[in-house]
Amino acid sequence: MRHYTKGIVTIAAMVLLIASTMWFSRPEREGADKKAVPVEIAPIKTGSPQRRDFTLSCQWLGRVESKQVIKVAALEAGRVVSIGAQDAEIAKKGRALFRLGGTVVESRLKTLQLRLASLKERAALTDKIVQIKQEAVTEKMAKAEELIAAENDAAQLQDELAGTRQELITFQDAICIRSPETGIFTNRQVSAGQDVEKGAYLADIVSPADVRIVATLFPPEGMPLEGKIVALEGKMATIDGAHAKVITGTIVKVLPEHTTEGARIVWIEGDAINQQMKPGEMASGKIALLVREKVLAVPVDAIVRDEEEHPFVFLKVTDGYREQTKVIDGYREQTKVTDGYRKQAVEIGLTSQGWSEVVLGVPEDAQVVVQGAYELFYRDFSKIYKVAD
Repeated sequence: MRHYTKGIVTIAAMVLLIASTMWFSRPEREGADKKAVPVEIAPIKTGSPQRRDFTLSCQWLGRVESKQVIKVAALEAGRVVSIGAQDAEIAKKGRALFRLGGTVVESRLKTLQLRLASLKERAALTDKIVQIKQEAVTEKMAKAEELIAAENDAAQLQDELAGTRQELITFQDAICIRSPETGIFTNRQVSAGQDVEKGAYLADIVSPADVRIVATLFPPEGMPLEGKIVALEGKMATIDGAHAKVITGTIVKVLPEHTTEGARIVWIEGDAINQQMKPGEMASGKIALLVREKVLAVPVDAIVRDEEEHPFVFLKVTDGYREQTKVIDGYREQTKVTDGYRKQAVEIGLTSQGWSEVVLGVPEDAQVVVQGAYELFYRDFSKIYKVAD
């Protein structure tokens, strides 16, 4: 019995020893380890609104094209035997651009030339017959009617001769295709040795002095574009051989259709563009869509937004201020005093270089919280704790 009791005591002592060891050797209690430490709120700083300039700009990219494009076409079927101008070369009016040849052309030329030679011989013979008839009538050896008939035959033959001669000239002109106006020879579609049909598109002649920029951009929805002045990035024009200025143009037309990406297409024109730019050149720049000068502004960090994205600022409270309720833009806002500051709903305009335009809500003489605005905004809703590692 005594040995049994001693065994129980020994087992109990071992259990107590193990429990004590586990208790004192385990990490600090979770509650102590996770003790909440309030985060220090950043110091509040205030400042006065400032008058600043804002510009809403839109980037664009475009290509210069001629406003006058003349398509050069084949007036007859044939083979291109020569090309008289280099691509992108200035071709003066009347310059030979293409010459057509080949079996069909040569056969037609030979036919017309043989017919013309035959008609010339016949015409010379009829002229001689008319002369003989005139002499015979004078000597009363032939009737006047015979002379009239000979003269009629001669006139008909002369008409046929003139028609054939004109047909040959026209055909010769058709197989030698010339520049209709002075311009840039471009967009060539054929090469030497290639057969073409009558009416085939061969190339373009574009006017180098009357151009426009076809540009694409992504402006805000509903923003008017026509009449806006456009500056071309990196493009300078020389004035009087000494001074330079940035080339500008004007948006003269907004095309109704959009690109597949949703961009707008506009035409940009101007005298400087005509003088300094060439068809095929690429250009880019910015369009000043909206300019606001000397408007009231606050730093971007002064603006806080609620979960519905309504903008607010905090204003320093003046003496005698009391809580009040206002209805702004259709929703109710409870204005509260928090450590000497009040939350104020505002209407924001343009934003640039860390500043935002304030359209409504902030008087010019106000003191606006420019640092610590979000700390003030959330102080009324929850306490912020730092959880120790």
